[in-house]
Amino acid sequence: MFNWGRSYSPSKWLSPLDNWFASNATFKAGETISCVQSASLLGNSANTTFGEQVDQDSGANKILRFLQNLLPKQRHSKSNTSESISVVVVRPEQHNQAKKGEAKLGYRKLLSFWQKSALLKPENAVTVSKKGEFQVWVKGYLIAEIPDRERARAIASNLESFFKQPDWQPSQLQPALVNGMPAIKAGERILLTIDEQLAAHKNRSRELLAIEWLNNLRIALGTTPLTLVEAQTQMYGLVETNHKIQGSASWYGPYFHGRLTATGETFNQNELTAAHPSLPFDTYLKVTNLKNGKQVIVRVNDRGPYVDDRILDLSREAARSLNSLEAGVVPIEAVLMKTTEKTPSILHQPLTRL
Repeated sequence: MFNWGRSYSPSKWLSPLDNWFASNATFKAGETISCVQSASLLGNSANTTFGEQVDQDSGANKILRFLQNLLPKQRHSKSNTSESISVVVVRPEQHNQAKKGEAKLGYRKLLSFWQKSALLKPENAVTVSKKGEFQVWVKGYLIAEIPDRERARAIASNLESFFKQPDWQPSQLQPALVNGMPAIKAGERILLTIDEQLAAHKNRSRELLAIEWLNNLRIALGTTPLTLVEAQTQMYGLVETNHKIQGSASWYGPYFHGRLTATGETFNQNELTAAHPSLPFDTYLKVTNLKNGKQVIVRVNDRGPYVDDRILDLSREAARSLNSLEAGVVPIEAVLMKTTEKTPSILHQPLTRL
């Protein structure tokens, strides 16, 4: 029969089962899967799976893998003709709950195994998260962290619908603006938007948050991530002009955060903006740090600086993107950008020192 621990090497008899359960998942012990939806690349069907990942060396996990091996091969083997895309919503357990040991987690995993083998549809198993956020995972990659369950489910649902399309391509994933909000789109399908409330909760730039989550998704699907400038250019529909300015750029942040800018809008140090002495408001500039080559696109929404040869005063987030926070003042080159729809009036003006 089966002589546990003597005649059989786990690496030999466990290896055929490695891909049966959460094969692409990279969850740590202490994380609970709430919803799992899997859609075929061919777009022919969708199925629901459920489970929790624990340490491979735990006894419960070994028992589970042995039981999985008893199932008919077609129940747990990958298809040779299609690849599944898993969309997972999880809420990590609190650190102190995770410390209670792997035993309970292992038993819950065994229970989920029996639920799957019996073709049962399990209820959502969600535990309390220390941060109170819900995570959206695709193919084992963390895509986004959302503060509320319904929004996380909506994003997962949008992704599932996208993956069910027979002709979907990862290259269709692009940044966009939807009703003035940074968003991620797949063709004409809106997958998610970043509003001010979500950005404030994350204490992040709406623009950078959308780009970060977009790139997480592109990486998960095996597509090259966009650079910051590439993503910004697509998001705002910008193209370069032949007009450039050079000089020094400083940055401003905490002291002015929350105060009014020259445009009348509230200064947010987390947004990608800049102050310039004379450029029209809402002018976009592609700024390059000449010391390290890092680039970012900023929108002019304030006046200044008025010191020496400085031509731009960057927001803290823009300076961080250029890796110039510590230096404070760096030499830069700024290329004026224009939208593809219309040409800003500034481009028709003679350029001296803008």
